[in-house]
Amino acid sequence: YTLNDGKITVNGKGASPSDGRLLLVHSYGESYEVEVNIELNENSHGGLVLFYAENAYTGITYDGENIYIHRDGVETETRPNIYGVGCKIKLVNYRGMLDMYFNNHVVAQELNAAELNHNRLGNFLSLCPALVAIGDTPTQFVDFSYKSL
Repeated sequence: YTLNDGKITVNGKGASPSDGRLLLVHSYGESYEVEVNIELNENSHGGLVLFYAENAYTGITYDGENIYIHRDGVETETRPNIYGVGCKIKLVNYRGMLDMYFNNHVVAQELNAAELNHNRLGNFLSLCPALVAIGDTPTQFVDFSYKSL
């Protein structure tokens, strides 16, 4: 990745968050909010997920036309973007219950992110917020924020 003029640029790869390029952030505490604006290039696809492992993540990705909701490591829903220009994704994890927002509109509520843990999945990993870049071209992330709740 590169950081220039307040933008984090991540080169894309793969076809989903499981094989895309991730930039993870360690989370502190059990309740937090992460938010980022995403600028896409042609053929890029980016997002914000809570990542445990390649087969265990939940969050939102966007390809310029469609919003993809991911849960338990799979894409569970595809929606056309009816929420306006640009891409602002926010994930609010409150004690394992996750709300997801796209351009300030709720797209999923009260998903159980607490089930992404060692007792269920093994490996002693942490559930971490992650910027994800998918596809053949770079994705730019702007105004990333992390806030403990």
